[in-house]
Amino acid sequence: MASTSECSISGGKGTAALDNNWHYSFNIPWNLMPSHIKKTLEKKEWPTARERREIIRLISAEIVSVCTNPQKKHLSEVARKMVVDYPKSKDEIENQVVGSGYDSITKQLQCRVDNYKRLELPTHSSSADKGKKRRRKDAYGCVVNPEPQLSANCEAQKNMKGELHKMFEENEKDEKKIRH
Repeated sequence: MASTSECSISGGKGTAALDNNWHYSFNIPWNLMPSHIKKTLEKKEWPTARERREIIRLISAEIVSVCTNPQKKHLSEVARKMVVDYPKSKDEIENQVVGSGYDSITKQLQCRVDNYKRLELPTHSSSADKGKKRRRKDAYGCVVNPEPQLSANCEAQKNMKGELHKMFEENEKDEKKIRH
């Protein structure tokens, strides 16, 4: 099954379902980088964390303008191109390349693109949905009910609670009486 993604044609002038090879011809917009970042990269110095975030932000914005739904393989190829252009941004520990050398850049691009997608989610609400109240769920899918329904035997439970409290204050020792 051939997969397609929503990608714009010729720099954002229209959208069409194209094949997944756009990333091979994608040009990294180094010219959009601020001058201080360009100087750091040209000196072949390691970009600071702040500069790296700025680079990721600018490049991911360009990626989203070309392809609205890039896959990880697309972002990985863009990250590889970044490292080829500026080898100092390679993932290294004690002069040893870690993984592919651009895994962290790929991950950062992926997170940033996901943030773009999350911000652009449509917020459609029909008139039928407005009357219904959505039920909140916690992280594990359990329904959170801040207003539990009162059971039919609420009065009996209150009486039992009162009796147990009274037994506690009287220091009742008879287990059978407490359990009943």
